Amino acid sequence: MQKIPIEYYNLNLFEQLDRPVIAFVKKRPFRKVENLHVFASTEAYEKERRKFEITGYKAQTIPLGMSLDAVIWQPYYVNLVISGLDTSDIIFSKDDLQPLKDLIDSFCIMFAATNAEIENAKAYELMKNKTVYFLGRLITKEFKVGDRIGFEGIQRESDGKHYVSVKCFLTRESAEKFNMNNRPVTPANLGYLKYFWCKPVIIEPHRDYWIEFL
Repeated sequence: MQKIPIEYYNLNLFEQLDRPVIAFVKKRPFRKVENLHVFASTEAYEKERRKFEITGYKAQTIPLGMSLDAVIWQPYYVNLVISGLDTSDIIFSKDDLQPLKDLIDSFCIMFAATNAEIENAKAYELMKNKTVYFLGRLITKEFKVGDRIGFEGIQRESDGKHYVSVKCFLTRESAEKFNMNNRPVTPANLGYLKYFWCKPVIIEPHRDYWIEFL
């Protein structure tokens, strides 16, 4: 197995958080700690499927981000082993994934809300104290004469009414990827950002698991 340093996979994995993978989970309660094995390709899954099935595991399709979340939070998992994502198996330890804990948690909340597993209001309560990145600038201690505040928004429509939402992102890298106008990328508390601009906010509007808080 190939162990990958966090510096390599941080952004690469973020781009694939909603990618479906096949995870093998125990049918019976865990008696000892173990690895969580997931398969990112059908070929890798078919190659190992029989071995897992005869030892009491069942296959379950989940997004890659949720497999990361399981290893981060569940005490009986020590490593995440991914097959089919690279030329050889990749292993990430629980300790390796700790710096991504808040990011992965945000993704799981957004994914659950997108799939109607939790209500939007509940998602906001879980995310309002998290840090997001927006394109623009707030008033801060470092604010100088001549600096301008502002944000990049996105035109939205609901019930025939048009409005603007503040575009937000889960990572600085994601914000930079969609920063076509070269605005400053600024971290901010989600709840404060919504309060400061008195506007709806939309997080990761270019991804399938986007979420908007009106």
